[in-house]
Amino acid sequence: MTARIAVVVTGIVVWLAGLSSATAPAFQLKVIDAPPPDSVASAIRPLLQPKAYRIVDGEGKVVCEVWFRRDVETDAAIASGKKQLEIADLPETSLLGVIRFPDAYHDYRDQEVPAGVYTLRLAFQPQDGDHMGTAPYPEFCLLTAVKLDKKPDLMEPAD
Repeated sequence: MTARIAVVVTGIVVWLAGLSSATAPAFQLKVIDAPPPDSVASAIRPLLQPKAYRIVDGEGKVVCEVWFRRDVETDAAIASGKKQLEIADLPETSLLGVIRFPDAYHDYRDQEVPAGVYTLRLAFQPQDGDHMGTAPYPEFCLLTAVKLDKKPDLMEPAD
């Protein structure tokens, strides 16, 4: 799981850095020992690591904290090492972790992400004519308020 976590953490840092303007301070990543927030469902909390990846801006203000899942299930060929793991091998809607924004944040389209705690679920952008070429990567983490996401089970993508 460690290599995958590094990739996802790097992705989040790059995402946040891309959201900042040229005059905004740089972001830093800090690993801290901290349990997941109490608002996370009891069925999900034990699946998360007991440390957080804290992203702070150049002034030391916390932008977000991420708790990654300890393990994400894959098929037998990947687990046995016969095939190198790729993000596309993980089932869509896999629970990957939890993120907390202590203050409201704005995404790359300047849409507000309200302060709060959210689950991170893997999603793939449809590879049809309507969506191709709209983003550099087809993999995303969808955020859902933890009060609405209580089980770690896979979901129907439409849900």
